[in-house]
Amino acid sequence: MFRLLFPKPPLSLARTGNIIFHAPISRNCLFQSRSFASSPLTRLIYKRATKIKKLPEAMEQERKVLKDAKTVSDIEDIEKIKSLATNKYYQKTPLILKPYMRSILLRPAGFIISIAILQQALSIIPFLILWYVFDQYEISPPSLPDNIVVKGMELMHNGLINWDESQGDKYTAEMAGANAYATIRVLGPVIWISAILLAPFFDQYYSQQQQQQQEAKYLQHQREVKQVQQQLNNQQRASQYQQNVTTANQLVRMAPNNFFTMGPYRARKDKCRLSVIDKYDVQGYIAAGTYGKVYKAVGKLGNDVDKLYAIKKFKSDSKDNEVMHYTGISQSAIREMSLCKEVKHKNISTLREIILERKCIYMVFEFAEHDLLQIIHYHSHPEMKPILQSTLKSAMFQILQGLSFLHQNWILHRDLKPANIMVTHDGVIKIGDLGLARKFSNQLQTLYTGDKVVVTIWYRAPELLLGARHYTPAVDLWAVGCILAELLSLRPLFKGEETKMDNKKHMPFQENQLLKILQILGTPTLYDWPSLNNYPEYPQLQRFTLFPSNLKAWYANNGGSDTNCFDLLSKLLIYDPTVRINALGAMSHKWFLQSPKPVQNIFQGSTMKYPRRKIHKGDSDILGGANNSIYGSAVNNVNANSRVNNKRKISNSNNANIGNIGNISMSNMSTTQINQKRNYAFMNGRGSSSSGFEDNSKRKR
Repeated sequence: MFRLLFPKPPLSLARTGNIIFHAPISRNCLFQSRSFASSPLTRLIYKRATKIKKLPEAMEQERKVLKDAKTVSDIEDIEKIKSLATNKYYQKTPLILKPYMRSILLRPAGFIISIAILQQALSIIPFLILWYVFDQYEISPPSLPDNIVVKGMELMHNGLINWDESQGDKYTAEMAGANAYATIRVLGPVIWISAILLAPFFDQYYSQQQQQQQEAKYLQHQREVKQVQQQLNNQQRASQYQQNVTTANQLVRMAPNNFFTMGPYRARKDKCRLSVIDKYDVQGYIAAGTYGKVYKAVGKLGNDVDKLYAIKKFKSDSKDNEVMHYTGISQSAIREMSLCKEVKHKNISTLREIILERKCIYMVFEFAEHDLLQIIHYHSHPEMKPILQSTLKSAMFQILQGLSFLHQNWILHRDLKPANIMVTHDGVIKIGDLGLARKFSNQLQTLYTGDKVVVTIWYRAPELLLGARHYTPAVDLWAVGCILAELLSLRPLFKGEETKMDNKKHMPFQENQLLKILQILGTPTLYDWPSLNNYPEYPQLQRFTLFPSNLKAWYANNGGSDTNCFDLLSKLLIYDPTVRINALGAMSHKWFLQSPKPVQNIFQGSTMKYPRRKIHKGDSDILGGANNSIYGSAVNNVNANSRVNNKRKISNSNNANIGNIGNISMSNMSTTQINQKRNYAFMNGRGSSSSGFEDNSKRKR
């Protein structure tokens, strides 16, 4: 039947030596027809493309296709798409006709072939259906052209000449076929229009099938190539491993006896490591303390040239029979290094790097020219000069910002005080000295177990004074309240005397310090502090005389008139730590919302010219000079057994001699003299440092 109606196909899809591939042409996919030589290595990779409406989108499509292009035909796709985006006929074509215009411009051959195939299909299938209907139901459509019916009869007669049926049935079938043929010929224009309308979609479907087959072949080829490459890599690794083993065995036989000891390794590492004095030009030291010194330095290399830094040097040796022995790194140094490397905030001192040289730790911080203790001293000497309201408010807000960041990251500072609050030359607050800081999440032991004494005595919260084993970030907020009061009055709010420890296993009750608090805030009751009677030192508190609250009178006597400021101060100094305001709540307090509002530069609007930090130039040898040579010769002259014995001696006497390790300028002072020096010895540079490093006596550890 097909041979009768269509003796030969109007258009062939195959040519000798070439294969024509069709790609979908639709609103979502634009492809190009390609011809490839028939060979096993022929591959076709199709790339998706979005509908191009404007030139920028076309350029973006070009960039994406170019990025994933793997064949020359992909590059040709880019050129086609680019030319289509700039074609004036395509741009003027109505939106409904753009699929047909794309097919004509990009793939004319595929569009014509699709029309031809659809025309054949839309002719044959209706013809067969009509032939069956006319034959079964003996229907004869009226008004059909006689000449077409006659031609149809001739074709049907020739086609059914060998049909083995009766003459009547054969004539009926021929007549039904002639009517169906005539009907299809009459409907020819409609069939052609339908074929043209459906051509883009038929071409898209056909091309998708071709694309899936080609992608499957390509992926299979990629897997095979990958397997072969993996086998080759495995063989190369095995060969390289065997070669390395052979080389290593040869080196072991040739190596000296000390080759695998730490000595040669350290020597090799030291050759490629820059010394601290190669990186920084030390100008002098800022402050000295039990754990070492803080030096002011200027960068010498790369981007650090002419930049100021504060280098905090930890001592790691002690004296025993006039010979120095290495005793390791202190817990405070380890904790500060680990936390400073993690913490990054604009209101916290930034650690630039850590250097280990000659068994000493050097922590390099950004340099801060001032600290709050120095500023308080400047305003209180020689006469009292109140701190500007905008400076006070901006400083407090930035302190709370940095503290809030620490608390949100589960870190307690535990040593907040004016000496540890740095101020840069451009008026930015930097919280320093994280030596006592500690994470308080997922604790295996109580905070009291690790450090029994935290926070300098004047800024220690009442729950700590009463012997709390468990405490919260509220201890830092109490210290912030003390700092606010000190900035207002230019002198410490609770200036008590610390009771020294007679026995390290028993912590003394700080009676004088708690008395100073009670005299200003009044005696707490169980109504104000329900958990008060659970603290170990509660019986000691009951011995005190009852005091009324005098905080409001103190505030008025020190020139305080802002009720919002007093409200924040009173919330920071609430006895009950569960009710005490937190850092986020303090930052949103109405005092910070009223004018003048906090600014980034706390010195903005101030006419004060604060003096620069004093630098002691007498000792700028950060490496220690002769001490290091003595140390090096001592270590080299002592054998392994004697070093072990000496370390045991030092560990046994470490607690007894800890006060004598590195007390540089204060070792001959009494406790009273040290406390007097601490009060306001700012001009000599001992009050603080850019990294919060100071004399250990200030911590009262």
